Amino acid sequence: METRDLPLSNHGGQADRPDPYDLSEPEDAAVRAAREEAIRAAETRVRAHVLQTYEEIVHARHIHATAEDEQLTAARRHLAASKRASRQALLTARQLLLHHRQQSVLNAWG
Repeated sequence: METRDLPLSNHGGQADRPDPYDLSEPEDAAVRAAREEAIRAAETRVRAHVLQTYEEIVHARHIHATAEDEQLTAARRHLAASKRASRQALLTARQLLLHHRQQSVLNAWG
């Protein structure tokens, strides 16, 4: 037996002939159209879900960034207030030291 005499498929070399073991009914146009419509509807739902999820992620990132900005602003304000308080405390300490020195000089002379 030569290679060219071997069958090309399980159908004895006739690939266009229906499979005798296939018990499924041929699909009519209405069933095929309904299946394709169901597939399109499912794809639309998936796209909508992906878009909604993406929008939620963007919104969450915006909220997170806004919260970080607000925390940073609050920290800067706190730092500025601390600097002002420190400067004021330093000025007060200098004034008290100057006053104490003046009193010491006056007491020494007087």
